[in-house]
Amino acid sequence: MNISAPTALAAELVHIEQFELQCEAWPLPLPLVCRLPAVEPFASELLPAVLGDYVLDVADRQQAPPDFAAVAALCGLAACLGNKVRIRPKQNDDWEVVPNLWGAIIGRPSAMKSPAMKFALGPVYQIEADMRDAWEGGLKDKAVEDALAAITQKDSKKRAEKALRSGDHNQARSLLEGRLRRKKRPGRARGCSSMTPLLRSSASCSTKTRMGCC
Repeated sequence: MNISAPTALAAELVHIEQFELQCEAWPLPLPLVCRLPAVEPFASELLPAVLGDYVLDVADRQQAPPDFAAVAALCGLAACLGNKVRIRPKQNDDWEVVPNLWGAIIGRPSAMKSPAMKFALGPVYQIEADMRDAWEGGLKDKAVEDALAAITQKDSKKRAEKALRSGDHNQARSLLEGRLRRKKRPGRARGCSSMTPLLRSSASCSTKTRMGCC
């Protein structure tokens, strides 16, 4: 007769009863008390008048706290400035520092964080769109210029060959030199040809402006 299974079951029941008695003896959980000072309310008058009016307008249209739009607008302006503004902390030293601006939006779910950020950065997005359109137009013009240059070079080579066959060595040399001069004209940097002007300026900028929401 095997009595090991009933014995193990009884021991497990005893262990569960002891655990339940310990749980009943536990004190009630204490509420979490925040010892940090309260966050001061947002003061729009601390912003420049033009920026303050814009922030309040975005906050009103999105029905979101003005803090969200203010953080996004300030970080957007800092990103546009890039490394154009620098400071020299030492009076007799040429050591330069590029100020970095960090921003974070904190709020509960559905607090309109992302919409406020999107509309506050609307002008920045519009500038980027305009620069992209101009850049794409420049690419088309450059493609046409390259095609015309290729035709011109081909024609110059044919004319130089014709001049050389007719015995006019100087004319052939002049045509080839002009062809080489046109061929050596500086063009766009190939490594950055797929980037818009705004992205190229951001890539070469040492300012690390960051913004996020949580």
